[in-house]
Amino acid sequence: MQFHLLGPLEVIDDSHPVPLRGVKQRAALGFLLLHANQVVAASRLLRALWQHDTPPTARKMLQNAVTDIRRLLVTDTAGTPSAALLTHAPGYLLHVDADSIDLRRFELLTAKGRRDLAAGAWQPAAAALREALGLWRGEALADLVEKGIRWPELAAVQEQRLAALEDCFDAELACGHHREIVGELETLAETEPPRERLHGQLMVALYRSGRQSDALGVYRRTHSALVDDLGIEPGRELRELHRMILDHDQALDLPPGSRSVTVQTPPSSGAPCIAAETGPGTDGQPPRRTRLSALLVTTRMSTGTGTDADSETVFDRAVATTCAEIDRCGGTVAGTVGSMVLGLFGLPPNGEAGGAERAVHAALAIRERFGQDARAGVAVRAAVSTGDVVLFARPDDTAPPRALAAEVIDGCVRLLAFAPAGGVLVCDSTNEDSRGVILYSAERAPAGGWEPLGVLPEEHDTGPEPVVDHDLGVLRGLLERVRRRNRPHLVTLLAEPGSPRAAGLLMGLQETVQSYPTVVRLLGGGASPADGAAGATALAVIVRSYSGVLDSDSDSVAEGKLTESVQRLVGAGDLAAWMIVHLLPLLLRDEGSAETLKAVRWLLEEIAAQRPLIVVVEDLHRADEALVEFIGGLVEQISPVPLLVIAMAHPDLLHNRPAWGKGTFDSTIITLDARADPSDHQPESRHHRPAFSATRAPTGPIMGWSRAAVHR
Repeated sequence: MQFHLLGPLEVIDDSHPVPLRGVKQRAALGFLLLHANQVVAASRLLRALWQHDTPPTARKMLQNAVTDIRRLLVTDTAGTPSAALLTHAPGYLLHVDADSIDLRRFELLTAKGRRDLAAGAWQPAAAALREALGLWRGEALADLVEKGIRWPELAAVQEQRLAALEDCFDAELACGHHREIVGELETLAETEPPRERLHGQLMVALYRSGRQSDALGVYRRTHSALVDDLGIEPGRELRELHRMILDHDQALDLPPGSRSVTVQTPPSSGAPCIAAETGPGTDGQPPRRTRLSALLVTTRMSTGTGTDADSETVFDRAVATTCAEIDRCGGTVAGTVGSMVLGLFGLPPNGEAGGAERAVHAALAIRERFGQDARAGVAVRAAVSTGDVVLFARPDDTAPPRALAAEVIDGCVRLLAFAPAGGVLVCDSTNEDSRGVILYSAERAPAGGWEPLGVLPEEHDTGPEPVVDHDLGVLRGLLERVRRRNRPHLVTLLAEPGSPRAAGLLMGLQETVQSYPTVVRLLGGGASPADGAAGATALAVIVRSYSGVLDSDSDSVAEGKLTESVQRLVGAGDLAAWMIVHLLPLLLRDEGSAETLKAVRWLLEEIAAQRPLIVVVEDLHRADEALVEFIGGLVEQISPVPLLVIAMAHPDLLHNRPAWGKGTFDSTIITLDARADPSDHQPESRHHRPAFSATRAPTGPIMGWSRAAVHR
C-alpha cells in the first residue's frame, strides 16, 4: 500500500486507488501521514481538523474517522499488514513503512541530489533532483487545501519543493542546460514571491542564453518588489550578480562544471574509512557503536580573487587552513572533495569523549579564520551533525577504525544546504551534547538546526567568588545595549594614572570578551613594547592589529596583509582601493591626514557591521586635537553599528573640555575612585598582567596622536 501526499491525497493498493470517505477522514489520515511514526496528541488532531469553531461532537467525529482509517489499513490485497493506526497516549500513532509515503521518498532523493551537488557531480545531482520533483502531482494535499485546510506543515513541505527546485536549477546550470530551464524559471518567477536565489538563477540562464537585457529586467523587477513590498534591498549575492552581468564578467560565461574538481586523498595513516559494509572487522573483532560528530565545511571564492592561478592558490590555502583547524581541535580529516572538507570527531586515537564540543569549536575557529562577511575573498559555510555510528577495528592498531557514518554525514549535508555564507548550523544532538560548553541561539534556525554563538566561559575553582564590580556591570550592560540596539556608544572612564580600579576594570572586560570570542571583537590601546606595537600611534596599531601586521614584517608584507584584510572586509572594488591608499601611510610611517581619519572610521564601521566591536583608547587626555576630536565625534558620525568606544583619560579631560560627552544619549562618563575596591578584579591575584598595561607610551609629533599599543 502506497500513500501519496504530494498532490491530492491518495492511497494506492496494488496499483488501484482506495476510496476515502469524507473530508474529516481524509484530513485525519493526511495529518497523521505528515507525522508518520510519531505520536500525535488527540487535542492537536482536533485542532488540525477544526481550525476555528470546534463542534461539541468533534471528539466523537474524530473517533469515527479513526475507526474508518483502521478498517482501511487492516491489510492490503496481498493479505499482509501495510500500516496500523495505534492508540498511544495522549493520542494516536500511525505506524507505517516510511518508504511507502511519497513525501519520504522525495526527501531521500533530494538528500542524494544535494550530496551529489555538494560533491560537484552535476549530472547525477540533476537526475536525482528531477526524479524527486517528478513525484509531485500538484500542491501538497491539494484536495484538503481546496477545503480550507491551512497547516504549517504544508507550508514547510511546499518550501522543501521550492528549495529542491532551486538546487536542481543549480545543477542544470552547471551542466550547461540554461536554455532548457529558462521557461520553467520564468514561470516560477512570475508565480512565486520574490525569492532572490530563484531570480538570480533566472538572470544567469537568461544571460547565458544571450538575453542580457531580459536578465537586467529581472533584477529591476525583483529590486522593485523587494523595496516596495518588503522595504528591503536585494541581498549582496544578487547585487553582485547584477554587477557581473553589467560588466560582462567572464565568470558567468562558463558553467561551474567546466572547472575540474580536485579530489585530495588524505594519508591512510591519519584518515578513517567511511565504510558501507557491516559485519565484523578484518581482524575478527566485532564492530562497536560510539558517538561521532561530523563537521562539513565548504568554501567559496569571490569573483574578485584574481586570475585562475590566484583563485586556485586561495582555494588550496582555504582547504589547508580548514584541515589544520580540524586537526588542531582533535578531529580527523576524513577527506576533501573540491572545496568541501569532512572532519570526524570522536574517533581514536584523538579520543571519543567530547566530540560534539570539539567539532563546534573547530567550526567556530574556521569561521573566525576566514571572517563572517560574505564579501570576503573566501566565504565559508559549516555544519555539524552528531549521532551513534558503528566502528570497525583495523588489523593495525595504530590506524584509526573504519566508521559507518552515513546518517551523520547526511545530517551535515542537509544542514549545510541551509547555512548562509559565514554561517554555522548544528543538529539537535550536537546542541544537546555541547550545550554546557557552547552558547547557542535562543531559537532554532528557520530551516532547522541551531546557530552556535560562541564558547561559554570555563568555570574554575578559584575560591570564593568575588563580588562583581558595579562599574564592570555597567560596561557589560552597555555592551549588551550596543548589541541589542545596534547603535554605537561612547564610554569615558576617568581615573588617576595607575588606578588599580581602571586596570581591574579593563581586565574584567577582557575576560568577558574572551568568554565569547566569536561574538564580540576587542581592539584597544595601552600595551607594553612586548606586545609588538611600540612606537605606533593608537589608530595605526588598531589597523595593524586587525590586519595582523607585525613590527618584523617588511613594507611589502605589511601592504599585502592590509590589502587582504580590507578586501576581505569590503570586497575588491573602488572602496577597498581608496581605503588602502589612505591607510597605508598610517600603517607604514605613522602618517595620516583627514582622509586617513575617514578611512579609519570606515574600517571600524565595517568591522562592527560583521559583529559587535569594542575599541579601547587610553590616555586620551595626552592626545592632541586630531585624535580627541575623532574619538569624541565617532559615535555621531558612524553608521548604526554595534560599536562600543571606551576612552580612558585623566579627570582633567573634563576641565579642558567641559562639553565632552554632553548633548547626546549615546555617551556615558564613569569616574573611578583612585582607591582600590575589594570587589575589583586585582591583577596580582590572577598570576597574569592586566588586559591592558597602565604604562604610557610616549607621544610623538606626527599628527599629535597618542602613541598607544593594542592588545587584542
